[in-house]
Amino acid sequence: MNNSIFFRFEINKKIGSGHAVRCLRIANFLNKKSFDVYLIISNNSYNNIKKNDINISNNFKIIKIKNSSIVADAQNTINLIKKLKLKSKIYIFKDIYKLSVRWDDIIMSEYSRLIILDDFFNKKHNCKTYINYNLNNLNQIKYKKKKTKYLVGHKYFPFIQKKIKKVRKNQCLIYFGASDNKNLTLKVIKILNKIKLKKIKFIVLVGKFNANKVKIKKIIKNKNFVLIEKFINLQKIYNNCKFMIGTGGTSLWEALVNNLYPLIIPSHKNHVIPCLYLAKRKKIKLIRNLKINETLNKNYFQNYFMSSVNNNNNIDKNGLKRIYNNIK
Repeated sequence: MNNSIFFRFEINKKIGSGHAVRCLRIANFLNKKSFDVYLIISNNSYNNIKKNDINISNNFKIIKIKNSSIVADAQNTINLIKKLKLKSKIYIFKDIYKLSVRWDDIIMSEYSRLIILDDFFNKKHNCKTYINYNLNNLNQIKYKKKKTKYLVGHKYFPFIQKKIKKVRKNQCLIYFGASDNKNLTLKVIKILNKIKLKKIKFIVLVGKFNANKVKIKKIIKNKNFVLIEKFINLQKIYNNCKFMIGTGGTSLWEALVNNLYPLIIPSHKNHVIPCLYLAKRKKIKLIRNLKINETLNKNYFQNYFMSSVNNNNNIDKNGLKRIYNNIK
């Protein structure tokens, strides 16, 4: 009899698509390992998955849940699972910031196999298994529980390895996530337009939730810029690029796995600690603040494109296997 796993996540303009993408990666891997997969998401998230052209396996069952309070969400989740009357082992996978430890407590009172994927170091949780690939060691976790198994470190990044031929070209990916709420794409393009780097082709990936699409299209007048608006396989782009400008999160770790030396501008608080750690070890080039003067920004970008770092990051691409081996 297969085990059953229920993924609780959302995708919207505020949080972007990263949570959905990484959950679906793990879901696909577990499904191949004889797990029946269920996705518990709101109707809004279901529509956003379609809008972002994100593929969902036909093997997955989608269960829609109403938007509600933390306590109501936990109880609704339990009720939806109980309605199915499953006889298999039940696992629940949470990757959603707004659901606090109160949600965990209610779920754990009914189902003990709760798995949480988190990006912060200072949030309280109650679960059987805790995953955080952004931090580099367990000591960084502020609140720990004795009965929880901690999968902490870059080796747990859920990377999907596909056989794509690497052809490194003088190209740079610019990608600040599906939402880019800090409007960093537009700010970076303005700087690059003034530098006029003729020998580099820029691939600008603009997410479906980006509110500045029209402005970005207007400012891209240079033939060196190519605009992409649909959800695509990022690994294919990484394999064809020498450079990447973006923010922390899933796209940063994908760049590192593909041995790029990215220039990173953190856009969220939970990006800062891992980015500082990586910058100290010269795995990334880091800009903390784009509000510095224009001349300094131009010099910083020019120096980045002149760098020739051989970035072997030693992330072995077995994160999905490690996650599976620790929860089965």
